Amino acid sequence: MNPFELRYSLLSDARNTLFEQWHAAMALEEKCADAENRTPVAIPAPTPAQIKAYATDLYEFVTKRD
Repeated sequence: MNPFELRYSLLSDARNTLFEQWHAAMALEEKCADAENRTPVAIPAPTPAQIKAYATDLYEFVTKRD
């Protein structure tokens, strides 16, 4: 895997993970709002900066040598 493929893979994994967490949080908010008979509160989607930061965390974890 060349550096570009590695970077793309890390960004893709970070984006997928954060959006899965966001979808789960939105689903939970909708269920809670239904149970409490209120309007769901919008949870902001992950930003590109958050995705890049998470990709950096993933990279650091993979390259860490303990």
